[in-house]
Amino acid sequence: MRSTDQPADCALPYALQARVEIPDPKSCLRYLCSHMREHGVDVQEDDGVVTVILPNVAGSLRQDGRHVAVDAAAADLDALYFVKMWLQAEFSELMSNPAPPIEWNEGSRNLRLPPSFRTLAVVAVRDVTPRMRRITFRGTGIEHFDTLSALHLQILVNLGDIVAQERRHGVAAARIPENSQVIPVWRRYTVRSVDRARGTIDVDFFLHGSRGPGTSWARKARPGDMAGAAGPSGGGIAKASWYLLAGDETALPAISRILECLPATARGTVAIEVDSDIERQELDCPSGMAVEWIYRKTAATASRRNLLDAVEGADFPPRGDSRFAWVGCEAGMAKKIRSHLHGERALTKSEHLVVAFWHGDGDI
Repeated sequence: MRSTDQPADCALPYALQARVEIPDPKSCLRYLCSHMREHGVDVQEDDGVVTVILPNVAGSLRQDGRHVAVDAAAADLDALYFVKMWLQAEFSELMSNPAPPIEWNEGSRNLRLPPSFRTLAVVAVRDVTPRMRRITFRGTGIEHFDTLSALHLQILVNLGDIVAQERRHGVAAARIPENSQVIPVWRRYTVRSVDRARGTIDVDFFLHGSRGPGTSWARKARPGDMAGAAGPSGGGIAKASWYLLAGDETALPAISRILECLPATARGTVAIEVDSDIERQELDCPSGMAVEWIYRKTAATASRRNLLDAVEGADFPPRGDSRFAWVGCEAGMAKKIRSHLHGERALTKSEHLVVAFWHGDGDI
């Protein structure tokens, strides 16, 4: 979700209402606020009502007796769908098993998959480094992903389970039954490159040590496998004369793609933190971009730098020069870097984007 100048009750065309009964609604709202703030979302609280305003989405959450009530509006059905998916995931995590039933309004109840949904076929799999796997997909409409204004796509990693249900129930995948036991599992990844002539896209998957659904799917992927996709989505890169690009392994696909698309005159700093030099990749970037690789496992403890150190030490141009900072990393680190860029560096919202790609629990 991203920010907009319109108020939360603006006339965005697509609406969603939801109610869920939960043992402790106040604690639930505190948890949801904390989680959203971890991802840099501007959350306002006033008299028990939580208001969120993002580009293409605006909404509120409040306690209604033993329920949490949600009112949201979106500019398009894709955005509305992923608000619904986020709510399902958050309430399921809060309540564990069984997940609490959510009462949806009629319009959102029938929204089973996003309008931009398409199927992609795996045509090639190769390891760029020991822990970075590049998967090449072929599908129709891949030209929509060839944009720097939205660097990411959503991948439906349990498409096989949904297709199996479709066959059992004789319904289209885009019309998953309301009482379905198969909840779509989506994970967001960066589009590494687009080949319009071949009709393919490359997506790089960092193979975490966790057993998260995205990592598990990527480990098993073979040519001929199918995946669902939606998008493009997520933030992009703004035009500037000076850039800070920083991140860990999960941000490396985006940083690589951004560097390849910058003008030859671009100046700035690149800081990338990886486990060791075996995860280092060759970067194609303008000569004015200074690149630093930070290795977690090879530096002496006393002198070890991390991503925050690199960002704090970056030589930013003076105010008045056009500048843009793009950062992607673990949620805790993202929070610290976001605070530094907003505070000490006084960057405006239009001058930086910090993305939390994963959490310390490793559910990637």
